[in-house]
Amino acid sequence: MSVSCDCDQNFVPICDNANPEPLEIYAKRIIAKWGPEGSEEILFLVNTNGTEEKVPLRLCIHDQDEKKLQCFNMKKLINIDTEQLIICKHKVRLMIRFKLFMVAQFGDDTFDVIVLPQDVPAKACLLDLDDNPTDKSVLFPISFGDNEKLEIVTVGGQEFFQWTKDVPLDDPNWVGVIPCKVFDDPTLQSVIVIKSTDIDTDVLGTCNCGDLANPISGTKALISVFADIIDKIGIHQDICITGTVLDC
Repeated sequence: MSVSCDCDQNFVPICDNANPEPLEIYAKRIIAKWGPEGSEEILFLVNTNGTEEKVPLRLCIHDQDEKKLQCFNMKKLINIDTEQLIICKHKVRLMIRFKLFMVAQFGDDTFDVIVLPQDVPAKACLLDLDDNPTDKSVLFPISFGDNEKLEIVTVGGQEFFQWTKDVPLDDPNWVGVIPCKVFDDPTLQSVIVIKSTDIDTDVLGTCNCGDLANPISGTKALISVFADIIDKIGIHQDICITGTVLDC
């Protein structure tokens, strides 16, 4: 079945001959929303030398057939999962779990798929702030301030990055007021909406994985992941409206 367009015909609304009536709908009512200005950086390192700040994650990508990494032709987040928890009526804990999928180009004609964090150390190694090779267990978890953490977790036998942030309900980025009685509603729920993601990468100079006795030559890469997110707090309610029921 197709919908045709006839420019010579007047527009006829679908509900032109409908008879509105009172309707009761069971829906989720949004009470409050949290949307920070700008994006949240969810893959990073933390520079603790002086002022604490987020910096890109550092990796040393192994050479392929003695060819150096040139660029990443494709970058995307995969296996994304979110969780939310309202804690003690005063804050919301947000969690985003994900993998980073990249197609790496070496030289002019060599390509390889790299999935992080699972391809460390097989295809790359992590670097600390001094560009020394380091293990996952040493570098992670990474804390930023008192309310934000990045770690590597294992779920179903697979490794994921997991970003967690606690947002107080008095944070100025909240819009809306949550009545105290709402916290006793069994349908109360917090939901994360990921509007968009952005992956920044930079390819730098030569680096080494392994140790001094068995070095593995590679290319240093910087990676940051940003997510534009909104958190919504709502409850299920019966809502009365005036409308028309359509037979589909």
